[in-house]
Amino acid sequence: MDELQELFTEDATVQNLPWNQRPAVGKAMAMKAFRNYRQTFERPRRYITNIQVRAHGDTAEADACWSVTQAYQGQAWYGSGTYEWGFRKEDEQWKISRFVIKIEIMTTLAEGWGAPDGPVSSLPRRP
Repeated sequence: MDELQELFTEDATVQNLPWNQRPAVGKAMAMKAFRNYRQTFERPRRYITNIQVRAHGDTAEADACWSVTQAYQGQAWYGSGTYEWGFRKEDEQWKISRFVIKIEIMTTLAEGWGAPDGPVSSLPRRP
């Protein structure tokens, strides 16, 4: 986590839609969001595709599609959606200033992930 923390600006925002309507603001809150995710889901296998980056001087944006398989309390979960990043150059290094995770599907095998309306289950609570 220490290495991940160094990738964020001090004022970074992280938001996970639709689970979090307000973004986590600041590096400490961003790291808390990542720790909570890692403590909730087990063995995540993430796949990222279609990355597009647009640079404008000392700022940039990027977006991508993602899918993940993971486990929670012995159940298989599947998810997919998009990422949106904002970057800012600080001290000659690019850092993440904004990270938005948009969930289109996040559900268990039992609930089904092939439904046409893209099911998004409630965020599981950590034990």
